[in-house]
Amino acid sequence: MHKVALSFIAVVSILLSLLGTLFWVTTFFAGMPNSRPEQIAFLRNMMIVFGIAGLACTVAAGWVAFSGHPWWGLLVGCVPFLSLLIVMVYVSLR
Repeated sequence: MHKVALSFIAVVSILLSLLGTLFWVTTFFAGMPNSRPEQIAFLRNMMIVFGIAGLACTVAAGWVAFSGHPWWGLLVGCVPFLSLLIVMVYVSLR
């Protein structure tokens, strides 16, 4: 594959991972206004955990993609976004 296409795939994987992480943190943040104090503490902790996990996926996606495996990097970059999608579908069907 051409070097520009590989770099583009790597950048897309990083952006997709960051977008998924942002959606996770926003989802937890949106649940805070009508919550009790213990629920707010739980949501804050979950925001921190998913933020760190999302940033780890972002770093891993960039590292894997730029080390010569762009499709694996894209797969790793999709993890936060796909996990959010799965949870949202599960919650809406419940």
